[in-house]
Amino acid sequence: MSVAARAGLRCFVPVVFLLLALATAGCSGDKADRNVAPTEVVTQTEVVTQTEPTPTTAVEPSQAVKLRVVSGPGGVFAFLKVYIRGKGPFAFTVDTGASHSVVDYDVVRKLRLKTIGDPVTVTGITCRGTAGRLRLGKWRAGPVALPAAEIQTIDMPEPGGGIEIDGLLGSDILSTFGAITVDYRSERLVLEAAS
Repeated sequence: MSVAARAGLRCFVPVVFLLLALATAGCSGDKADRNVAPTEVVTQTEVVTQTEPTPTTAVEPSQAVKLRVVSGPGGVFAFLKVYIRGKGPFAFTVDTGASHSVVDYDVVRKLRLKTIGDPVTVTGITCRGTAGRLRLGKWRAGPVALPAAEIQTIDMPEPGGGIEIDGLLGSDILSTFGAITVDYRSERLVLEAAS
């Protein structure tokens, strides 16, 4: 196997694991549990006031967001700090293989965000489940404002090894930028402006 093929495989495996974990989360438990949003109040995520710079409003050719790269039993994760309505930071992982961005239901409850409409059916690699929907308008990744969007909420699985995930940024949000670069070595996400 060539060096390029091995490098591509190393990048592909963590994404597949995260997709499997999300699919399992939406499909674990009995059938009744899959269709009901969790109601238990969990206080794992600390909500603090905004401490990062305010989001940038001018269109810049490229902007960098600091990442925290974590390696654990579930693979390698690239986390960034996301602020929702001035609260956070919340640990979101960058997942270019996910078609939809997701916020953990614990964060939704903590911030008292309202879900909209009926739950939607989500399909994982091995099963189907349901997810709530919500509209986010004031949110950002570090100092970079993210576009208003309808995203999904589920009870996110924990990959183990002390790693907690509050959400993930998927291709629905990442594709609004012209190009993105996940720089694992320098621990930064570079977002190019759309032309």
